Order: sequence, then C-alpha cells, then structure tokens
Amino acid sequence: MADILMTGLVSCRNSDDPDEYIFKDRKNKFTTYGMQTIPCNLNILYTYGGGAVTASIGLCSYNSTWNMYMGTNTNTGTTSGMTALTSPIGTTPGTVPSSKSVATLDGTSTGIWACTWTAIWNTGVISGNVGEMALYLIYDATTTSGGWYYSNGVNGTTQTTPGMYSRLCNADGDFSTFAIDTTKPVIVDWKIQLTYA
Repeated sequence: MADILMTGLVSCRNSDDPDEYIFKDRKNKFTTYGMQTIPCNLNILYTYGGGAVTASIGLCSYNSTWNMYMGTNTNTGTTSGMTALTSPIGTTPGTVPSSKSVATLDGTSTGIWACTWTAIWNTGVISGNVGEMALYLIYDATTTSGGWYYSNGVNGTTQTTPGMYSRLCNADGDFSTFAIDTTKPVIVDWKIQLTYA
C-alpha cells in the first residue's frame, strides 16, 4: 500500500429514473488547474488569520463557488494545458446547473476516500448535443516563491473564480455524443476518489 491512486469518475443521466444512465463511471482527465492544486492541497497545514472572518484555507468547493458545465465540441481531446471547455453550451463558461451538492466518503474502513460533486440542470434549462463536460473548482493561483498553497496574499493569491479542474469528452472516446432530452433533467455526478494502488 505504498502508492495512492487518484481517479475522477463521471456518471451522467438525462432521466427521472435514478438507474437510467447515459454513461457511468467514465474516467476523466485532469487539467492544469487540477494538477497544480493537488500539491497545493498537500502543502496546507493550517489556516492563516485571526479567526473565521480573516482565516484563509484552500477549499476547492468553498462557498458553493464550484461549477460544472457542458459543451458541444466533438473533435478536441483533453490536454493538460486546457483551462476551459472548447464550445460551451450557453454563455462562456457555460450554462450553470439549477442546483448543486457535494458529498464526501470517509475511507477509514474501506480504503476509498472520495468527494462527489453533483450538478442538476432542471427540465428545459439546458439543450443541445453534448460532446464535452468539465468540473470547475477553486484552484491555487500561485506556483512561485515557494507558494503552492492558497492564501490571502501571503505567499499566494486569493482565487475566488473556479477553473477547469478536469474534463471528459467525446473526442477522447470517454462517452458518445448525446442530444439532451429537454423534457427531462440532466444529472451529472463527478467523483474524485483516492485509493491504495
């Protein structure tokens, strides 16, 4: 159990039926903001500041500022340097979900630790042919001067706008393009889990 494996697994439904999936547990690809935030989070030891109002800590889902977006592109694969969807549905960065939630899994007994972000677009909120989708989280904005951590101007930069953490796309064969049925909701579960390799 010397190695740790981090995996992003994405599931998508366009149905009221909780068992009716378009695809399930497809592996995402992490992009720049996701990769630079991983060592950032490893480097966090304590909050900086004098209390709840002034303290600063790197929470990728802080204050529900995270998001998930969908796009129509079908011919551009995911690269590590990507920072946004190629062809988002709606005004850039994309159509915001109607509701969002986050659930965590404590792996003390199972050896699997996970965080799942769930986005729901209500009936008729989003439309089009989906060829790409992405998870946007708060990310570390500084990688210089020994930074690698989120802070309020102390060896780092406060970052309050989420960036593309990871992406899933048709061009890489992650899923088949699908047309959204606007008479039903769209639900995406994006899970990032840590397990012993």
